[in-house]
Amino acid sequence: RGLPPLPHGCSVASVCRLLGADGLNYLLAAFLTECKILLHSDEIGNLCMVSEVLTALLYPFQWTLPYVPVLPVEMMEIIEAPCSFLLGVPSCSMDFVHPSLLEDIVVVDLDRDFASSDFFEARRTGVKTKAPVPLPAASASNISKAVYRLLRAENEVEESIGSASFPGARSFPRTEPESLAEREFRISVALEVCCLIRGFDDCLVFSSSQPVFSVDKFLQIAPSIFEEQRSSGVSSQGHGPLPQGRVVSERSRRFISILVCCQHFHQFLEALDSDSLAFFHAIMRSVKAKATAKSSL
Repeated sequence: RGLPPLPHGCSVASVCRLLGADGLNYLLAAFLTECKILLHSDEIGNLCMVSEVLTALLYPFQWTLPYVPVLPVEMMEIIEAPCSFLLGVPSCSMDFVHPSLLEDIVVVDLDRDFASSDFFEARRTGVKTKAPVPLPAASASNISKAVYRLLRAENEVEESIGSASFPGARSFPRTEPESLAEREFRISVALEVCCLIRGFDDCLVFSSSQPVFSVDKFLQIAPSIFEEQRSSGVSSQGHGPLPQGRVVSERSRRFISILVCCQHFHQFLEALDSDSLAFFHAIMRSVKAKATAKSSL
């Protein structure tokens, strides 16, 4: 309840298997920062599935920019559009794209394993394309762990079904509802995305019922731009390592500074009172309660 619908059963697990943790973080960063995104694959079904799942994982944001999961070859000139977009094409259609057009586009080959060394080798030796600003390290790490948990749970289900005494126990997984493991994964990702903008309400005022957001103030106080740092040195009294502190992460600050200037962030601010964001407010109340309890210890 509260999260966007999915295209079919097992779609989240299928996308996580296809992209892996690295690929999911890579594409999620591109979506959240509203890059120009071009997916290509020999499997047309994968283009639609990845597009639908990634846009669902953006919650509490919505992708409202041009969205064509399967672009006909007759419309390839859309790639030259000056605005951000999400496009998907069969890999054979990439032959019709001039390499110079791809320099400011995040291009992802869904048939190439993100976990393999040849994916990044292809980026170095092949056509020059754009790489998105990476997610904050803590968020990327937590999402990666959620991917591993989901795939482990799904593998256990597959093994239990494989050992079942009756055949065809899971012949039509796409007709199944979202599994508990998939639901927990989506909640984990939503928690990470929501926490990227934690503290936004302290930088928000309403003028003539319109939200006015102070980006400069947010980039000074946002919890997501800080990271824990423990010195490896020893205190002058010789009583062990220096205490852990919080410092600004330039990687996180760069990502957040782009995120809060995106179209979907401002649309989110305008829709704060809508029913679709009830789950977001529930997440933020829970996060605030945990932070308050932790600070009181």
